[in-house]
Amino acid sequence: MLFKSGLLMICLYLMVGCSNHEKSLGRTLDDTGLPIVLETNTNLQFNDIPIPKGFALLVKESYSHEANSFRIAHLRYEGKASMEDSLAFFKEQMPVSNWKIVSIMGFGNSKTIDFEKESEKCSITVKTEDNSTFITIRLR
Repeated sequence: MLFKSGLLMICLYLMVGCSNHEKSLGRTLDDTGLPIVLETNTNLQFNDIPIPKGFALLVKESYSHEANSFRIAHLRYEGKASMEDSLAFFKEQMPVSNWKIVSIMGFGNSKTIDFEKESEKCSITVKTEDNSTFITIRLR
């Protein structure tokens, strides 16, 4: 009897743990329990650097310059998607434009993904603060 009770407890623990796995990773779930997928914003500063839909450019905190084959930028966006959904968006969408992931680092409420493409480097930092998510893109 004790064995059956213990086995039942383990099964329940695994079922609850597995059903909340995505939520424990910080992903936002839709009504069916699947992780939402962020769409690309159509108003972009650069065609090869996607921005999740629902994020607004903070103009006073951003700048960009492009001349011939030289580009430099510091772009800051604010939105409501979770940090994990935003990171997943960039991990999926940047390689579509031939950006390669070099490193991922950070902890707590701030994480940075570094990308490279030919001679350019792009760092994307996603940070949550006061019920908002901020994306900072540094292109050099």
